[in-house]
Order: sequence, then C-alpha cells, then structure tokens
Amino acid sequence: MATAIAAEPVFFRAAVGDPIKVEGKMMYLITVRTNEPLYRNCALPLQVRKRYTEFVELHRALSSLAPPALPLPAIPPKTFLMQTQKSIDARLVAFQALLERVSSDPALRTSPPLARFLEVTLSPAPRDVPRTPPPAYESVHQPETDSGFDSGGNPEPEGAPTEAATTATTTTAALVWSDNPLEAMLAVVNAKPDTPDPSSPGESAK
Repeated sequence: MATAIAAEPVFFRAAVGDPIKVEGKMMYLITVRTNEPLYRNCALPLQVRKRYTEFVELHRALSSLAPPALPLPAIPPKTFLMQTQKSIDARLVAFQALLERVSSDPALRTSPPLARFLEVTLSPAPRDVPRTPPPAYESVHQPETDSGFDSGGNPEPEGAPTEAATTATTTTAALVWSDNPLEAMLAVVNAKPDTPDPSSPGESAK
C-alpha cells in the first residue's frame, strides 16, 4: 500500500544583520527564506539592504494591516547623535522583532508593502482549475419513414402517394372545409380507402 507524502508546511523566515555604511548611511542586510507560494518565482534566498528610514516606512504601512490585538513591535526613534554600536544593536533587535512578527502573519508576509520593501513581484495566488463538465448527450429522434407497403401488406407502386399522406391530405381538407367538428371527423373516417380483399371473387373478376 502506497504511503501518502505529507505536503511541506509553509514557512517564511526573515533575518536582519551585517550593518555596514554605504555612502554615509547605515544599511542593514535582510535575508528571506520561504516556500510561500506567492514567492515561487523569486530568486531565493532573497537578500536586500535597507536603511533605517525604509524600516520606518514599512512599519507605518503594515500598521494599518495588522490586527489591533497584535500590534507591530515598536522601532527605536531616530537619533541625531553619532551612532554607536549600542544604538545599532538596538535597531537590529527592533528590526528583527518586526520581521518575525510579519513572518508569522500570512496576510502581512504576502502584502504589497512588504513586497515593495523586499523589491520583489509576488506571483498570482494559485487557483483551482475548473473541471470541464461532461458533454451532454441528447436523444436523437428518428422520424418515422414509410415502409413502402400498404395496409394490406402489398407493395405500393413507385411514385404513388402513401396511405398516410392520403389520410393527412383528406384530414386537412375536411377540417378546412367543414365548420362542424363532428362532420370533419366523419369525413376523415369515410375518406380512408378500403383495402380490397384479394380473395374476394368479385374483385378478382374485375
């Protein structure tokens, strides 16, 4: 018996570190590893460097999306004093707490603000392929065809009107020319030709 293979649970891990100065601005390296379906077309792991002000903008954008019961961790206020290793470490702790909070929320980690922050384009959400309905089978009605024999079982001459056609024509004429329905029905009955009996002596003598 084949054993079903369980699907790998979705994970999203983000880490921040390696602060370096680029053109006089402190930049922080963010690394993301994930199997989130919306990131399936991204080159993984994701790596991008961001400044303090960009973290502040991300925090502001995601605050409106986070549930009030689970607010985002605060970010240390900006200081105009010379940055020290202590202040840099404090920022790293705050940035990491923010990323972990975002990583734990499926709505936040797949949100447009985070995608812009990580400089990626999210893939469309996968959808179930609709099943094609089976073709509808319609009953085919075969019209009745004339057998080529009269009511007595004798073959009819080629080109002669059939008994059904003669009866239909007589019925139509009777219904058109008679204003009395009873007379019309009697006309239909009387209009049906009698089938001669081939065994009758009188008929064979004619």
